[in-house]
Amino acid sequence: MTFPGLLYERVRADFPDRVQLDALEIDVGSPPGQARIAPVQRKVDRMQFSRPDKSALVQIGPHLLTVNHLRPYPTWDGFRALVSRVIEEHERVAGFLPVKRLGLRYVNQIELPARPRKAGELARWINLVPQLARGLDRPVRGLYQRYEIEHDSPVGVLIHQTGLVVQNGIPTLLLDLDFGSENPGVRTQTDIARWLDAAHDRVGSAFVETLNPEYYERIKRGDS
Repeated sequence: MTFPGLLYERVRADFPDRVQLDALEIDVGSPPGQARIAPVQRKVDRMQFSRPDKSALVQIGPHLLTVNHLRPYPTWDGFRALVSRVIEEHERVAGFLPVKRLGLRYVNQIELPARPRKAGELARWINLVPQLARGLDRPVRGLYQRYEIEHDSPVGVLIHQTGLVVQNGIPTLLLDLDFGSENPGVRTQTDIARWLDAAHDRVGSAFVETLNPEYYERIKRGDS
């Protein structure tokens, strides 16, 4: 946990706000036939560095380095440059460590103009629509779908999740796209940048292919 402090000094100009995120570790094991009080230990789980407006943040912990961005969103080139800079600064502090997993995730929340009364009405917005038949075809309050889709360029799995929730009285379509590669075999910053571009293509294609084509065209025109 020396690394977080060293990394913070290198990125604090962009991410000045620092928060320590603690975890509780509870030992619940006991030998057979014996009863004892399980000790509780507080340990540092990870550190979080963020911009003052909380639009972007970096999290670092054991076997973990993430870069997150909220609204207002940058362009892809801008976000990739931010990720690359954080990884570069981490490498300056810790050296290039073996990468066990790379992931790129987009969580989209799309407000709908009206709440669909039945699952089939979601076809106005997305292509993946549950087929509820007979007595199940009734008004729905919410739904959740999850698929794990294999890809080979790069090798990885796209976790594709869609859901319908009501937030503050507004029906909202959730489209969660998480592409990841286990043991991606990257050796350099250039390898990581190439992987990010390929993963971005996978996620972007999934986003377009999930949406109803007519609705997608309306989104591009800005009149969704």
